[in-house]
Amino acid sequence: MTNIIETNGKVSKLGLDDVEAFINNNDCVVLDLYADWCKPCKEMAPIFEELADKYNGQIAFGKIDCEEDKERVKAEYKIKFIPTFILLKKRKIPIFSANKEYRFSATKTLAELSEIFEKYFKL
Repeated sequence: MTNIIETNGKVSKLGLDDVEAFINNNDCVVLDLYADWCKPCKEMAPIFEELADKYNGQIAFGKIDCEEDKERVKAEYKIKFIPTFILLKKRKIPIFSANKEYRFSATKTLAELSEIFEKYFKL
């Protein structure tokens, strides 16, 4: 049974049990780990959706609610701050690495994120 819910047609809201399949079904993935109460997360949401529109068909965008199971999210994704964004390419990039090239916690502008995505995913 899947918990994936389309939030706008281009951003998928993922249940924790769906993340592995989502990653395995897409070559380029950006995961947004967020919480509904988080102000920076709310500020980033429209930018994330705009990026999903811009890179539709090139990058798969998924959102994971950290409140779904706080301890599991903390253990599996090693996050300390939200929002946290994780970039994965061809399922070969280790999800737990702290490499700032493809894992970061901060609010960023549309232009900054576009530059990161185009460099990382070689678009």
